[in-house]
Amino acid sequence: MCNILDLLIYSYKQFFSSTPHSDLIEVRLDKAKNLLTNQALSIGQTAEICGFSNLSHFSRYFKRHCGCSPREWQQQGGKSIKYKVKLQEDEKCYSFSQ
Repeated sequence: MCNILDLLIYSYKQFFSSTPHSDLIEVRLDKAKNLLTNQALSIGQTAEICGFSNLSHFSRYFKRHCGCSPREWQQQGGKSIKYKVKLQEDEKCYSFSQ
């Protein structure tokens, strides 16, 4: 038997094609991208402001979402994302400006 929470999550996924958790993480990471362009804040402070209690957890999600580490994002002023492309057994990393 389903409880009301399961039903709400199921309905959310059907309507938005994502989960509430993934949407929350995306909103937090979007805020983090904006905050990281402010050199006065450390990465740890940014993670805490955005609701991440664990710095490594924040970094892992950030890299998965943005394609680069929070440090790389901060150093490039939020203008560069690295993409990995597999070419003939060699993995090369390219940088594209947004």
